[in-house]
Amino acid sequence: MTAQLITPNPHIPCEPGYCLQYVRETFGLGGVYPSATSGWSNAQYKHRDQNFPDAWVPLWFFMADEPLGHVVLRAPDGSIFSTSDDSTVPHHHPNLADLMGYYARYGLPLMYLGWSEDIETVRVVNVSNSIEYTGFTQSPQEDELSAAEVQEIKDHINDVFLGDYAWDGRMDNPGLAKVLIETQKRVTAHREETRAAFDALPTRVWWGTTVVRDGKEIAVIQDQANVRTEQLGQGQVLVEIADSVSPGALATLVTEANAEAVIEAIRARLAATEG
Repeated sequence: MTAQLITPNPHIPCEPGYCLQYVRETFGLGGVYPSATSGWSNAQYKHRDQNFPDAWVPLWFFMADEPLGHVVLRAPDGSIFSTSDDSTVPHHHPNLADLMGYYARYGLPLMYLGWSEDIETVRVVNVSNSIEYTGFTQSPQEDELSAAEVQEIKDHINDVFLGDYAWDGRMDNPGLAKVLIETQKRVTAHREETRAAFDALPTRVWWGTTVVRDGKEIAVIQDQANVRTEQLGQGQVLVEIADSVSPGALATLVTEANAEAVIEAIRARLAATEG
């Protein structure tokens, strides 16, 4: 049984590029998280399937080359409201396939992560057959990830988050720097920064967290300093951090909490390509 706890108004104005702001405001909610990636990571009632209820729900996506992710509003009839255009009017897609195809045509393929019963800490729909776990809710999984699939998602994370990114005219650690900088802009209302600001994430996340590289245990905070001074170049540090930190700790990054969802999206994309 499904109960719509808050009915949204999808016909409000939107700001291009601010998908989370639009979706939460359709429900009349204030902001809590700085990005769609963070919003999905912190959602408490997640479903990693496409068994959508007969209700208005947020749908969450991983977007290539955009660590902030994407979120849209799905209507009970299956249509989608999204900040897809450079316009203050939300784009009304007839269905999920149209949304995916629209972004793919512009070179921004979406990977479906799942849907949630809550957004910005507020539950907007209640699905009675949900199963609640620590930190998230989902429908039962049919199978476990194989070692090859785990490696595939690690490789994909590495490809997306370790691309080139310039800071003040020089090449810096690409993925992590971009996530932190873009997150910081939203946290500080787009304040101009003269240098990369790392206070968007709690310091305690970095201190005491270590990764193993070439048989040596390295503190994450020092590893980041090494990457920023170009001593390590295109290393595996982000994947190793994702492996080392508990789910949800790095809210703006792909973590253990959503890695399975991303691999499911990759599976679906590969299946569609092969088909």
